[in-house]
Amino acid sequence: MGGGVYQLRKLLLSGRVADALDQLNATFSAADPRRDETLGEFHLLAGWSRFAALNFPVAFQHFYHAPLDLGHLLAFWRRMWPSWLQMPLTKETQTLLSQNPPSLMPPPMELTEFVKEITAKDRKPSETEAQLKAKQQVLIEAIA
Repeated sequence: MGGGVYQLRKLLLSGRVADALDQLNATFSAADPRRDETLGEFHLLAGWSRFAALNFPVAFQHFYHAPLDLGHLLAFWRRMWPSWLQMPLTKETQTLLSQNPPSLMPPPMELTEFVKEITAKDRKPSETEAQLKAKQQVLIEAIA
C-alpha cells in the first residue's frame, strides 16, 4: 500500500472497516488506475483484521476480494496438512507481516492456539475460566 493509504491502515487497526472503505472511495476515484490494487490490499488487510478479531465470516468475505496468500491462511490449519505439503509464505506476505502489527496481519500459527491467545488477551475481568474455555471451543468448532 502506498503513502496515501496510511489512514486506511489506521482505521483498520481501530476496527473501523466501513470508515476505511469510505476513505478509500474518497481518495481513489473509479477512474484512478491505483484503485483496483488498493482496493484488493484494503480487502486483504480488512480480512486479516476481522480474522484477528475472530470474526471469521466477515474475514472470508473480504478474502474473497483480496490477493490472498493461501499458504498464510491455510497455515492456521497446518495440523490438517499432509506431512509432505509445503506452502512457504510469499514475499509479499512476508513484507506485510513485517510492516503491520499482529492485530492487522496475524502471523501464521495453529488456529486453536490463535483463538486461545486472542480470547485470553480480550478476556473480560468478570469472565470465568469455564466461560473462556466455552467461548474458545465454540469459535474453534465454528471455523475448523
